[in-house]
Amino acid sequence: MNAQRLQRLAIGAAAVACSGLLVGCASLADAAPHTQPAPAQDNGVAARAGVTYLAECLDHELVQRPGTYTLACADGNERLEKLSWSGWGEDKATATGELVTATCEPSCAAGKTLRYAVRVEASALAEGEAAATYRTLTVSSVGKPPAGYAETETYQLPGITPGGPGTMADAPADSPSATPSATPSR
Repeated sequence: MNAQRLQRLAIGAAAVACSGLLVGCASLADAAPHTQPAPAQDNGVAARAGVTYLAECLDHELVQRPGTYTLACADGNERLEKLSWSGWGEDKATATGELVTATCEPSCAAGKTLRYAVRVEASALAEGEAAATYRTLTVSSVGKPPAGYAETETYQLPGITPGGPGTMADAPADSPSATPSATPSR
């Protein structure tokens, strides 16, 4: 009987020791800091930002997050400068900067150069198989624009055909490249 009793005591002691270890481990786990996983970033937008473009002047001249952008491709007399972008690769990207334009009075060669602050919105994002392009660029003056200049101009740009295989499409015939769809009152 003593042997059986000793065996039971040993088994009981072992069970108590094991349960104590388990409780100890659980309390150590509870003492560890609770961290939540970092919120998932939209990796799709981040990846798309690397292959998102604006077509500048010609459909094969693609630029990303441009610091400068030519609006008047024929003579270069109107451009955006000092652009600082946010949201590039999202459905709409915005920038702040300056519009630089020639007054062309009495002629473009002899006219003055005007600069004024603008906000730019790139939208109508079209995605192809390997790239995406913004097809619309809206330029709005910050504050009142100089006399004779429009407060907001919208440009239809060439770019990838929505849902197409990644080939470029021209801008609509009534607004080639970066010609405003709403003619400014100059």
